[in-house]
Amino acid sequence: MPNMSGRKKEAPKSGKPVCMLCRRARVDPDICGQTSADGGLCAHRFCLFFANGLLKWKRPTGGIFGFPPDAIQHTIQLADQKVRT
Repeated sequence: MPNMSGRKKEAPKSGKPVCMLCRRARVDPDICGQTSADGGLCAHRFCLFFANGLLKWKRPTGGIFGFPPDAIQHTIQLADQKVRT
């Protein structure tokens, strides 16, 4: 998958999963929130809340912090398109 930010994907030495939105693994949880993974996707809690257009898909349970994996994937694809234009 293309890198949506133009930054290189961080290669975590600790084996931590990399957030699909900010492309970082080692972050302060007080800044980015907890990391969670589901359906092959990984994201920080606050990255999900601040991702453009994703909040409308939030549910009380399921997915990653209540966001359905297909909605997260769609948001990532939209962001990738914006970076390319």
